[in-house]
Amino acid sequence: MKEMSKIKVITKKSANSVLNERKILSSLKHDFIVNMSYAFQDSQTLYLIMDLLTGGDLRLHISKIKTFSETDTKFTCACIILALEYLHNNNIIHRDIKPENLVVDVNG
Repeated sequence: MKEMSKIKVITKKSANSVLNERKILSSLKHDFIVNMSYAFQDSQTLYLIMDLLTGGDLRLHISKIKTFSETDTKFTCACIILALEYLHNNNIIHRDIKPENLVVDVNG
């Protein structure tokens, strides 16, 4: 679940960005993209209910492992490429790809 403070969203003037994110996430369904299943709000907070991915992010794995095998590197790159291809085929450009934004499930 992703939580966003309404006050912070309004203060940062990012309401349009948040609404756009919700719209995009609700329209996407792909194995290599975190899927949003529901969104709701209360008086102070916006909530996006998304897939639970307990495997950590790529930054964590890089810091733990230091060096990936060639096979693991190819697999990771292939997953990223397939996700980007799906986004691009849906006229979406992801402008914030970095290890912290690449999360994995418990199986990797």
